[in-house]
Amino acid sequence: HVDIKIHHSNADLLEDFVKSNVREYDYLLVMPHFYEQQDKALQVLRNIPREKLILLDKDLAHLPCHGSVFQDFSNDIVQALESAMDLLKHYRGMTLVFPKLVSYPKEIETGFRSFCLQNNIRNRIIPEITEDCQLDPFEVYLVIEETDLVMLVRNAKKQGLTPGRNIGIISCNDTPLKEILLDGITVISTDHEKMGSAAAKMIMENKLEKIKSPFRLILRNTL
Repeated sequence: HVDIKIHHSNADLLEDFVKSNVREYDYLLVMPHFYEQQDKALQVLRNIPREKLILLDKDLAHLPCHGSVFQDFSNDIVQALESAMDLLKHYRGMTLVFPKLVSYPKEIETGFRSFCLQNNIRNRIIPEITEDCQLDPFEVYLVIEETDLVMLVRNAKKQGLTPGRNIGIISCNDTPLKEILLDGITVISTDHEKMGSAAAKMIMENKLEKIKSPFRLILRNTL
């Protein structure tokens, strides 16, 4: 029996749920993405018996021993982009579209900046792609939000830019739609299904461990 509760990155909601339910479950799997009240969220997680706690998507090294299946956001992005250097060399620079209205791990920015610095690539970070956004030819755009991806594709078409030829597009997190849109959109992504399977295996075998989720770049038509 599995229940799903959404904490919306709110430590107070997490605290209410843990206080009311921690004794009712054999395991609590938590995605620990908290961008405010981080100290409170950490304290709530410390109050969960370590033999019950499994972290998903992000590990917290300073918590007592627990199970986790995690991404290493900063290093993952560096390594994934490094694998596409032969193609990235054909472009003049890179732009990361990192939303302000929706919270994402800051390590994504860190990894992007680090990769560009290591490889002497001109770069910038913008919060969104708007309808009137003028795209730069021979620029690679790395987008996280689906809405920015749609606007990017729409603007490229309006401005006569062809993905994979005179503009590059890399999207975060693979989906079936990205396999066919524009004859395939290049993505950097972990395998979320395998992440869930690894956590389920820990529960079924009653064996908590730390597992780094595989992360890779999938080359398609837009780079």
